[in-house]
Amino acid sequence: MKANSKFIVSIVPCLFLVFSGQAAMQTTLDWDFSTWGTTLTNGDTVVLPTTAINPSGGDPIATVHGPNTTYYFGVGPQPMTGSPLPRGLWEVLIGDITLSLDNRTSASPVTYTLEITQFRDNNFWPGNVTFSAQGYQLPIPTFSRTEVIPQTGGMTGSWFRDVYQWSSVDLLYDPINLTIGPANEGGGLLVDELKFVINGDLIPVPEPVTSQIAAAGLLAFALRHWARRKSAPSSGSAS
Repeated sequence: MKANSKFIVSIVPCLFLVFSGQAAMQTTLDWDFSTWGTTLTNGDTVVLPTTAINPSGGDPIATVHGPNTTYYFGVGPQPMTGSPLPRGLWEVLIGDITLSLDNRTSASPVTYTLEITQFRDNNFWPGNVTFSAQGYQLPIPTFSRTEVIPQTGGMTGSWFRDVYQWSSVDLLYDPINLTIGPANEGGGLLVDELKFVINGDLIPVPEPVTSQIAAAGLLAFALRHWARRKSAPSSGSAS
């Protein structure tokens, strides 16, 4: 019996190291907008990612909506000779783009990393971005910017790659979504690529029926406990 106890005590830390050493799942969704996408009846446009590493499943899409958004292909600010940019361009003046991984959430906080490749000229396209999410709060992101194609020739601006990272995003069992929009009135975004990376173990969003049953069960238990306490005789004696 003692030997078994020693064996259990010795193997538990090993198992902990094995499981804690496993890397979190990484989901990478990349839109280079080389295709227009599909226009919905309400005027929104749905675009599938060009490439996706999606081990958890789910349905990744980018939804472009707003009264003043325009898609360009083969036109726009030209890069240096031999550069792959631009591919497809979404100009967003009044509107936004929502990246989503439908039917996927997480029971623990995840990390978001978003790379935005865009054209900035400090005039029509200042490149300042606002972010929002539906169902949960976004923490303050870290930010870095790299000039990937400097201004040359007749270009009136440059191509930049902006990287935003949000740590400890608590999804609260809501589906993964991230909305990007222009932050300046009178200016917009000219986006060539959006790369969205989620680090964390993703699971299907719980069915509403399951959540309701669980909530009803907890409420019934609380009411029963309260009724028993109320009907129990007092421990004190009358004088």
